[in-house]
Amino acid sequence: MFDNLLAFWRGKDFLKGVLQEFEKMLTDTEDMFRRVCSQMLESKADGELKEEIYRIDKEVNRLEKDIRTRIVAHLSIQGNVDLPASLVLMSVVKDAERLGDYAKN
Repeated sequence: MFDNLLAFWRGKDFLKGVLQEFEKMLTDTEDMFRRVCSQMLESKADGELKEEIYRIDKEVNRLEKDIRTRIVAHLSIQGNVDLPASLVLMSVVKDAERLGDYAKN
């Protein structure tokens, strides 16, 4: 079982999983932005939409923390092999989280 866990952290499955979560973050923040812009153009307040935006933002925040934690764990096992790509991924994940904050505010 330990060998399977190491293979997961070292293999393409790790990167595939992280990229899928990152794609979900981007999709969620795009959805937030579109919905907020639509509401602003209609000039009407919608309390239900506000609650939904805050819920999505919390999910985006959770994904950001999860992805960054997984990258750090991956680097601790894998070593410096993926360091540049991992640092770039950590940066763009933080940027995607910030997009969600902008849409929320």
